[in-house]
Amino acid sequence: MSDSETEAAEDFTTPSGVRRRPRNEDKWKRNIAKKRRNHGIEYISINSGKMIRGRQVGPRCSCAKKCFDLVGEVNIQQLFTEYWASGDWDIQTAYLQKQTTKVPVKRRRTNNEENMHICVRLYHVIVEDTPITVCKDAFASIHGISKSRIDRSLTKVTASNVPVKDQRGKNGDHHKVSEEVAKTVIEHIKSFPTITSHYSRKTCPSVVYLDTDILSRRQMYELYITWLKEKYPEIVACTFHYYDDIFKMKFSNVKLYKPRKDTCKTCDTYAVRCKDPSLSTDDKRDNEIRHSHHLAKAETGYRLPKTLQTSVTESTMFLCMDLQQALPTPKVTTGIAFYKRKMWTYNFNIHDYITGRGHMFVWDEVTAKRGAIEICSCISKFFETYVPNEVRKIIIFSDNCSGQNKNFTLLMFYLTYIHRGRFSDITQVYFQPGHTYMAADSDFGIIEKKMRCHNYIFTPDEHIEIIKKSRKSGESKVPFQVIKMNQEDFRDWDVLKRHVTHRTPSKMRFKDSCFFNISENYMIGYGCGTSYHFITEDRNEEQVRVVKKKGEVEDSLFNLSAVVVPRKYTALIPLPKPKVDDLKDLVADLVPAYIQRAYWDAILDIQPTPEGGTLNGDDPEALVDDPCSSHGYYDYTY
Repeated sequence: MSDSETEAAEDFTTPSGVRRRPRNEDKWKRNIAKKRRNHGIEYISINSGKMIRGRQVGPRCSCAKKCFDLVGEVNIQQLFTEYWASGDWDIQTAYLQKQTTKVPVKRRRTNNEENMHICVRLYHVIVEDTPITVCKDAFASIHGISKSRIDRSLTKVTASNVPVKDQRGKNGDHHKVSEEVAKTVIEHIKSFPTITSHYSRKTCPSVVYLDTDILSRRQMYELYITWLKEKYPEIVACTFHYYDDIFKMKFSNVKLYKPRKDTCKTCDTYAVRCKDPSLSTDDKRDNEIRHSHHLAKAETGYRLPKTLQTSVTESTMFLCMDLQQALPTPKVTTGIAFYKRKMWTYNFNIHDYITGRGHMFVWDEVTAKRGAIEICSCISKFFETYVPNEVRKIIIFSDNCSGQNKNFTLLMFYLTYIHRGRFSDITQVYFQPGHTYMAADSDFGIIEKKMRCHNYIFTPDEHIEIIKKSRKSGESKVPFQVIKMNQEDFRDWDVLKRHVTHRTPSKMRFKDSCFFNISENYMIGYGCGTSYHFITEDRNEEQVRVVKKKGEVEDSLFNLSAVVVPRKYTALIPLPKPKVDDLKDLVADLVPAYIQRAYWDAILDIQPTPEGGTLNGDDPEALVDDPCSSHGYYDYTY
């Protein structure tokens, strides 16, 4: 690769953690064939694929000297073996030159100077340190070569009679791709939007992922052909193998598939500290102890759902909840779609540990956002529809996403249901950041696997149908329950915070809590703690009191059950203008007309917001504090 190509791809340098297969040229087919050919062994031709037989001693000469008898059969076989044992063309050529001498002509039979030979060649073989002169036919047969091979070797010398090395394959690359074409390949690969992930940062800290639905590099190459014809019609496209080589060599930290497992920021921090050479032995030991305590705590939280299921009763429900990575709509495989912004479809999952059923609440980007009030609305619909009346106690597990799962709005939402008398106890448990793998994530994996089988998805309703069919009923499988959320289902639960203007000071930070407990035994606030041993008698929790007004600590009881929670949305949410422009291009060319009329016309006719909107359509209230949240929020990088 040229220096200009290296500079063009400097943003995609190979990270230290990326593992690549070592380059082993000895196992290349062409090198194996060349090695066997130079040793006189049979080999398979790279061009024809046929088996070429090995070298053998040639036929006897017909000269009067009877050279074969002069040398002897045993010596001939030894000379043949030693010649081909070197396996080096240059050594064999030097040997042929050394065993050939030129002598003046002793007797001439013509007076025509044009036909006169100045000298003749004599050929020798060494037998027991004694040179034996043989004819050219015998010399070629003894070594198993042709006479033309001897003639060519005698021409491979300089004017001062110095042997010339083999120049085959060293005359330049006549099929080299021009630097201009190489630049187009790099430009095309960099035109795809990339995203960084908090997954697998320990092993691959610099890896980025293509933010598209591309499944293979072959598909990228097909898009390159179309892109090149439109943007640089005068340039001839390179081959797929060249395109693939540039991607693997210059963009080795760009991956097509997003990883399925998380790593923890805390664990990564401990790992970095251990590698610090300036750290003392005591500090390293202290760092390892802290890390082991962190892992033990994470393991306790991870095993907690299984522990609680052993003591399950009909009055208790064990759940976990998570928001899936946003689904792009429309999803099409046409090349232009990979460079266009799309509308997001959201899928919130509440998984019942006891029944194994996942409840999927689905809505699109123009119906609602994905903040705390949307999550509370989905949980409220789940409580009203799918929780039996005999259930009085709820335990919910989730990750530490502050914009959705770990916020004051959610706690006041739970407290409202306690004040209404619907439940007696609600506990929200948070796994350790980076160690948040749940049953809900397994459900999402099933859905994503099914989504990859569909190249064309035009509306959120089609997403819903695919989710419904992702898991079929069986002996050990429970199909997903899919609920389409409409705008009237979303309530403005933030109004609850207006009735609470003060919280008593807490010794622990809100984000450090491992659980929050809202119970009828303490209806003026909530309990929290930094330990997962809350199921024991010693809960080791701190009670935080909430009051109406600052200073009214005494007798400030309040009842959230009387609060009227209004609708959050009364009209469709406008999209950013750049996204609307991209969607109009996609819908006009790729979406069937009847689907455009039924769904997209109303959405794209909304007055768009200015271009200052967020790049990926995230609403600010849904941004994540937990960098290791498992539902896949990413930072866009270019």
